[in-house]
Amino acid sequence: MQSIGKQQVIVAAVAAAFLSAPTTLLAQSSVTISGVLRASFDNIKIDGRAGRSNETKVNDESSNITFSVTEDLGGGLQAIGRIEMRPSLDSGALTAAGTTYVGLRSKSWGQLTFGRHNLHYINTESDLYGRGGSLRGDSTAILSYVNGGATPIANATRTPNTIHWLSPNWSGFTAIVAYSTTAGGAAGPVEADIGSPVRRGQTWHFNPNYKAANWQIGYSYINAKVDGAFAGFNPSLFNSSAGLDQRGNRLYGSYNWGGFKAGLVWDKSRLRTVTAAATTEVSDRTAWSIPLSYSTGSHSFHAHFDKARHDKAAGFSGLDTKANMFALAYVYDLSKRTAVGLTYAKINNGAAAFYSLYTPTSGTQSPTGVGSTGVGVNAGEDPRLFAATVRHSF
Repeated sequence: MQSIGKQQVIVAAVAAAFLSAPTTLLAQSSVTISGVLRASFDNIKIDGRAGRSNETKVNDESSNITFSVTEDLGGGLQAIGRIEMRPSLDSGALTAAGTTYVGLRSKSWGQLTFGRHNLHYINTESDLYGRGGSLRGDSTAILSYVNGGATPIANATRTPNTIHWLSPNWSGFTAIVAYSTTAGGAAGPVEADIGSPVRRGQTWHFNPNYKAANWQIGYSYINAKVDGAFAGFNPSLFNSSAGLDQRGNRLYGSYNWGGFKAGLVWDKSRLRTVTAAATTEVSDRTAWSIPLSYSTGSHSFHAHFDKARHDKAAGFSGLDTKANMFALAYVYDLSKRTAVGLTYAKINNGAAAFYSLYTPTSGTQSPTGVGSTGVGVNAGEDPRLFAATVRHSF
């Protein structure tokens, strides 16, 4: 009996040690839980679509739950980490699909992190989505999807496998330098360099920015080379082509006065395939965007007009690949954390253009993302959106 008693004491002591360990660790770190819950009730109509051309649907609007960790290491140095989970409010699915990283931060030399980061595509100067409008109406639909293709510039979402450096703020000037070991899609393909006979992929990103009290200006550059060598290109099967090298240049800026904000974005994007025999230019397209917003009290109004110019690549010679987009949103803040909004967006495609609303899901002729299986467009079709949204941040 005495032996059993001693064993119980030992077990209890070990259990107490393990139970107290997390408390000790948490006492040294700061853990913050935050996020945004967004959903919409929307109707999409595709002009030019044979058969049923519209649908009404409840959609998640890229909700997220974020865990942020900070630990002071002394001397102005901090350890930081972030995990962003994505709950789909319409379907109930939960994925770790947001920005995730771990690294170090210092006031003197900046922030160095390793993980999955936003690169390039976010620099649109539009506040339509961030304030409570629908993500489907975002100008990324024109700026980052070269003719609606299945290989968006910078994935049009987070880039995986990234080393990311953010400089200190030098009197309003900051710079981002990032390198990704894999230039693939949002999921982040597994590296397969050892023993591979094909070219190794990589991505470089550079983003200097200057921000003053009421204006900012910046430049973003991305150059992504995919793993491997790929077959030729057929313009009629643009969206089924895979493994496209890409290069993006974007100038952006905005000015604020009173409750008004006006911005301007210029974007030049190029895609090409690379084989052992030749390099083929797939796309060479310039686009621009004018975002506007006005806020007064609990009310805010947002709009942007975007235009994609003719694709200069030889494969589109003589084809009408121009497109323009107009989006308008009204958002009413019920509180500092909760808002409701109404969004209208319309894309007008040329006869050989098939730009889609942002993050649709479809088959062969549109990028995949948030939405239903029928909303991707074919060449010459024009998508239109009406959406009522609810946003709550915490």
